[in-house]
Amino acid sequence: MGNSKFCYNPETCQYERAKITFSSVLLYGTGVIATGCLLFGGMMFIADQVVQTEKEKFLAAENDALTRHKFVLASRLSEVESAIDDLHRKDIMIYEKLFEVKPLSVPQNKTHRNNSILSADNEEFDDQLSELKHTAEKLQRNSQQVNRAFGRRFRGATDDNALLQSVPTLQPIANSNLDFVVSGFGVRINPFHKGKYMHPGIDFAAPRGTTVVATAPGKIVQARSSNLKAGYGSYVEIDHGHGLVTRYAHLENVDVRPGERVAKGHPIGTVGNTGGSIAPHLHYEVMRDKENVDPMIYMVEGLSSQDYNRLSASCGIQNQSLD
Repeated sequence: MGNSKFCYNPETCQYERAKITFSSVLLYGTGVIATGCLLFGGMMFIADQVVQTEKEKFLAAENDALTRHKFVLASRLSEVESAIDDLHRKDIMIYEKLFEVKPLSVPQNKTHRNNSILSADNEEFDDQLSELKHTAEKLQRNSQQVNRAFGRRFRGATDDNALLQSVPTLQPIANSNLDFVVSGFGVRINPFHKGKYMHPGIDFAAPRGTTVVATAPGKIVQARSSNLKAGYGSYVEIDHGHGLVTRYAHLENVDVRPGERVAKGHPIGTVGNTGGSIAPHLHYEVMRDKENVDPMIYMVEGLSSQDYNRLSASCGIQNQSLD
C-alpha cells in the first residue's frame, strides 16, 4: 500500500485514495515516452559523434585523400593538356611536311581551361576528363593515319637501306685525326721518279702498327701478304656490294681472310711500310663500278663541316705521295 496515492477531500475532511483517470495515465505515459526518446536521441547523437564504424573510417579517409589530391590531379590534368596541345602542333607540322599543304580543317584548340577546374565539383571534373580522353583518342587516330602515310611514302627508303649501309663513310685509321692525311686523290708527285702521276687514293701517315679498320660492312675478296718492295705490298680489298670496293695497302699485318665478312669499324690489319712505300702509312682507295673515285667524298662520318673542309683542303694539295 506504500505505492498508493492519497488526496485530501475538503468535503469529507478526509484523505481518500486518488482515483486513476485516463487523462492522467495518458499524460504519464506521454512523459515517459518523451523522456525515453530524448534519452535515446541523446545517446545516439553522442554515439554518432564519438564512435565510428570501419566503413565510416574508410570513407572518411577516402574523402580526405580526394580532397588533398584534387589539386594534384588538376595539375597533372594541366600537364596532359599541354602535352596534347604540343602533339597537336606537331601533328599539323608533320601533315604540312608530308603532304606539302595545310590541313583542310584545323580544329580549334579547346584544351586550355581556366582555374575554375580547381573549384569544379565531381561531375564537372569527370566531364573535363571525358573531354580530354576524347581529344587524346582523336589525336591517336590522326597519328596512326600519319604513320600509315609515312609508311606508304617512305617505303622505298627501306629498299635503299642496304645501299646506304654499304657506303664507306668511316675513316680507315682507328682513332684517326685530320693530321694523318698527307696526300690526297688526284695528280701527285711520285716519290721514286719525281714525275707527276695519277694517285688513285689517299695516304694516311701513321705509326707502324696502328689499327686499320673496315670503312663499311662487306666481304673480304683479297687479303695478301707480300715482302716485295714494289706495288701495294700487303693489302686487303673489301667488296661492300652495290659496286663499291675499298682497298687498304702497304699493311704490316693482315688480320682477315678471303671470304670473311666484316662489319664497319672491324680491324682488318695494321699500318706498315710494305711494297712501294717510302714511309709507314696506309694507302686507301675506293672503287665504284671498278673505277677509282676520290675517297674524300665518302669520308663524312664523325666529321663536322669545319673538319670536313679542313680534310678536303689537305687532300687538295698537289704534293708528293708516299707510294
